[in-house]
Amino acid sequence: MYDPKGGDKPAYDPQYPKPPVEEPPQENPTDYPTDQQPPGNGQTCDPPTGDCTCPDWEIPNCPTENVPFRRLLQKLEDVLEELSEKPTDATKKFADDLKDADKEYTGITALVAKYKDFYDKLPCRMAEVANWRKELVNWTADKPTPAEKDAIKTSRNTDYEDKERQICCDWIQCREYYNSMLDCFEQSKKKEEEAKENYDTIKGLEKLLGDRFTELKALFEKAKAFNEEERYRAVYAVYLEFGDVLAELSVIRDWVYARQECGIGNGGEPGQGGDPIEVWTPEKFKAEVVRNLRALLMARFQRFRWQHDVLTRTSENQKKKDLCEKFRKERRDKFIQESEDIEAAEGNGGGEPGKGYGEEPTKEPEYPGGQNPDYPTPPPPTPGDYPSGEKPDYPTTPPPPPPPPQQKYPGGQNPEYPPPTQQYQGGQQPEYPETPPPAPQSRGRQKS
Repeated sequence: MYDPKGGDKPAYDPQYPKPPVEEPPQENPTDYPTDQQPPGNGQTCDPPTGDCTCPDWEIPNCPTENVPFRRLLQKLEDVLEELSEKPTDATKKFADDLKDADKEYTGITALVAKYKDFYDKLPCRMAEVANWRKELVNWTADKPTPAEKDAIKTSRNTDYEDKERQICCDWIQCREYYNSMLDCFEQSKKKEEEAKENYDTIKGLEKLLGDRFTELKALFEKAKAFNEEERYRAVYAVYLEFGDVLAELSVIRDWVYARQECGIGNGGEPGQGGDPIEVWTPEKFKAEVVRNLRALLMARFQRFRWQHDVLTRTSENQKKKDLCEKFRKERRDKFIQESEDIEAAEGNGGGEPGKGYGEEPTKEPEYPGGQNPDYPTPPPPTPGDYPSGEKPDYPTTPPPPPPPPQQKYPGGQNPEYPPPTQQYQGGQQPEYPETPPPAPQSRGRQKS
């Protein structure tokens, strides 16, 4: 029904208003809809309120790092054999880990031989890098100006170097906080992942150095193009980047170096910088590969022990749960059936006379020495203890009345009582008069 005056306006308002239009949800709401607040102080990477400290599983008589690697393998195989009496998925996996470690150790000889061919060509590569650096020094000797150089260097240190360290160290610290909140098995898996990445990094030393040489060449070519275009500030910026890459040519950026650089935990010593000809000889390369392989194997051993412990506890827990449910299900029927065979106990149901069944007899308190203690008696009150200063006169109890006189018994004689035990006044017992017997009477009538 519409307005009679025309138009599309309704003649009356609808009975029910239109429902309100809800706003679409925000992708990143700033406020929480309830009183619940995020953990910490509103930060996403605050230190955790609690952490899980997980000690390492010990290996009895574990070989030191100076002994051959295969002795460590043999020791871990012995430990695995003892724990395999109750095999789990963890024991099967660690057996494969030991085989992989033996295979890796066998292949180190070929790896070092291949690296030696690369190492023999390092002097030529380093000489080429030295020529590139000399060209960059010549291009930036007079241009830009010293003031411009200082401004560019300051901007680089403040806006990029320091900021990169802050951002990356915040990530490393946040990662440490996160890992510390995991259970021991998950923590061992994280440590195994780190050890695997460290081992792969040192194994790829030849590729790592080759990539850095390629990076140095790319920077030199970029500076050369900027110099031809007379973009001297850009040339100087490239010169600074070239110097950093050259200074860290021999650095191994693994997880140990990352923690040491950020001052987090016990990161140990970082990788060394400098000339790779001196830092990474084939002998040092082999020793570092073996050290990281040993660290990887020990990390896998820790993961294996925690996994085996978790699986064993899970299995035992399930067995106990099944036993509990089975007993609960059967106990009622078994008890009712067994009750017909239960006989009464001897001795009237047991227990002591006068006490209910199952009640414990009352025990006297035991005092040290076997005797009751002598408690002190309170002293008599002094005159000053009374309000008037004198002891009040309380009424005394009157003496009992004297006994009534004795009655004479029929027959003229008193009954015989046992002699008194106390003495009478005067020292003698008084004599009482005896009652004479009655006169005899004749039977029958008297003569008149």
